[in-house]
Amino acid sequence: MRWGRSSPRVLILHPYDERLPATVIVGETAGNRLLEATAGKIDLFSEFLDLSRFPEKPHIDRMARYLAEKYADHRPDVIIAVGEAATSFIVNHRDRIAPEAKIIFCCYDSVSKMNLPSDVVGVFSELDITKILEMARGLQPNARHLFIIGGSSIAYEPMQPIVHIVDDDKSFRTAVGRVM
Repeated sequence: MRWGRSSPRVLILHPYDERLPATVIVGETAGNRLLEATAGKIDLFSEFLDLSRFPEKPHIDRMARYLAEKYADHRPDVIIAVGEAATSFIVNHRDRIAPEAKIIFCCYDSVSKMNLPSDVVGVFSELDITKILEMARGLQPNARHLFIIGGSSIAYEPMQPIVHIVDDDKSFRTAVGRVM
C-alpha cells in the first residue's frame, strides 16, 4: 500500500467476460472474503479481459493500454488473476499496469506451461475428470446419459481432454465445442 492512502486497492482480473459463471463466482467469492476480512477497508475493482471472444494480440495490447491508463493515478496494490489467461496477461503487462503490485493467481492446473516470476504466487487447481465421472455414476447409478455442455470458444479448450474421456465411454454424451 502506498503512503497517504488508508485502503489498499485490489484488482480482480477475470480472463473472459462477465457471462462465464465460474470465473465470476471465484472473483465474487474472493472479493467478499477480502471485504469481510478487512471490514470493508479495501478498494475492490474488477476487470474482464474478454479473451475468449477476442484472443488476438491487438485486443490484448488495447486492454493493456486501457488498464494502464485507467489505473495510472490509482495503481492497484494487489492483483488477483483468475485463471491462466488472466495470469499470463498480467505477468506480461505488469510493468505498464501496476509495476509494484503483488500478483496472486488461482484457478488453473498447469505449472509447466508458464514460467512465472518468483514473486507471483497462488493456488493451482486440479481437475480429475475420472473422479467426477465416478461421483456422477455413484449419485445417479440408474442414469443412462450424462451431458457435458460447453462452448466452442477458447474458454472451453481445457474441456477437450474431458470430452475424449467421456466419448470413449459410450454411456456418456458430450456437447462441448458444438454449436447448439
